[in-house]
Amino acid sequence: MQQAAVELPEQLAPELPEHPSAPSPTLVIEAEQGWLSLKLPVGEADELTGSGAVDVALSLSYQARPADRWRLFGQINGAWLGEGELLPEFQESTAWSALAGVTWNPWRNLDLTMQLEATSRVFDVEVEPLSGDALVLTFGGSYRTPGGWRFDLGISEDVEVDASPDVNFNLAVRRGY
Repeated sequence: MQQAAVELPEQLAPELPEHPSAPSPTLVIEAEQGWLSLKLPVGEADELTGSGAVDVALSLSYQARPADRWRLFGQINGAWLGEGELLPEFQESTAWSALAGVTWNPWRNLDLTMQLEATSRVFDVEVEPLSGDALVLTFGGSYRTPGGWRFDLGISEDVEVDASPDVNFNLAVRRGY
């Protein structure tokens, strides 16, 4: 994991932990990542198992811990969409998305998270649910048991109305080994 220290104004100093390798006050950036993705046309467009296009995407993400029980995270993505066989006359040539969020750990086994995600439209059509960019706000949390189980619950709401599902409920149960 890469770490970098950024010097901050003194107004923020009471809430930030000191980092041994940087002057105080500091914000410790715990992770920065970037990756390139390539999607090949392996499915069949007429069976809706593929688009028939080659797509390329670049993603950048970060994570920072400004205080002991707080974590900030974000990600931006850009994709070049190749001309495929599914509605090529309506498809945009690029798509963008970004998200930013904060997680608070009020108790050792509980994390509460809020995230805002924006996504550009993929089709240039006048059909209301598909014609705009999406903006979605998600609230949720994770609870970890001593036995290794993790329970996640989230509720998403469309901030930009009619661009994505009105409300979405997410539940996940998993166990680490």
